[in-house]
Amino acid sequence: MENIRVDPQIDMENIRVDPQIDMENIRMDPQIDMENIRVDPQIDMENIRVDPQIDMENIRVDPQIDMENIRMDPQIDMENIRMDPQIDMENIRVDP
Repeated sequence: MENIRVDPQIDMENIRVDPQIDMENIRMDPQIDMENIRVDPQIDMENIRVDPQIDMENIRVDPQIDMENIRMDPQIDMENIRMDPQIDMENIRVDP
């Protein structure tokens, strides 16, 4: 978990992070609500940047999804998002 910065104001209740997850260079803003986040160990989360305005409550991401180089706009409402494992999300940019 090299270079992880987690602000003390982040609510990380019920977070389960597997030790096999590469979380290098993750930056999380303190305004992100990460309650009930479940992250599978096969997800490559390297260089993920999540804006503090994104609502990530109840996000479930399948381990087969490649989320490398994802950039998400802060206005996206991601509440209760479920993504199919066959989706290739490499280099996806989502605008408002």
